[in-house]
Amino acid sequence: KCLDEMATMWRTTATLAACALVWAADSNPNDPDNGVDWNCPCPYGEAPSDMCLKCRDVRCQIGGLALKKWVPHESWKNKAADQWTQNCQWLTKQNPYQTTSSVCATTASPCVPACASMPTNCSTLCTENLPNAQKACASFPWPVPFTEEGYANIKLPEVFQ
Repeated sequence: KCLDEMATMWRTTATLAACALVWAADSNPNDPDNGVDWNCPCPYGEAPSDMCLKCRDVRCQIGGLALKKWVPHESWKNKAADQWTQNCQWLTKQNPYQTTSSVCATTASPCVPACASMPTNCSTLCTENLPNAQKACASFPWPVPFTEEGYANIKLPEVFQ
């Protein structure tokens, strides 16, 4: 069962990454970063573009998935991951000009609601694993360039391995 959940999580991550490529089709081919935008394209003072909002949405989902990945046997993992994603998405909508790293680092902890009526170690484990969600959210490249076989063309941060 655990392997099925892990496989589902990584299929979801791969699907989100593939969507990121489709959404980023209008990127500049002369970009020195080869189309990888390490900070979502949300220029200050401009109305948030679809690309900006989609980038932030994908990053928030990736953060939630990472939180779930690092506590695979815990019964509260889905609730914590979903709440982290929702908190991140709410923060992004409140201030679309905030840097990606700031959004990911300041997303409210899901541990209190996720750990209500759970074993006493829930809060500790959840809190200890928040940096995995934050790092995954902040470090996920945008978009991820893929080979024809579907493998990432760049080395993903260790939180994804």
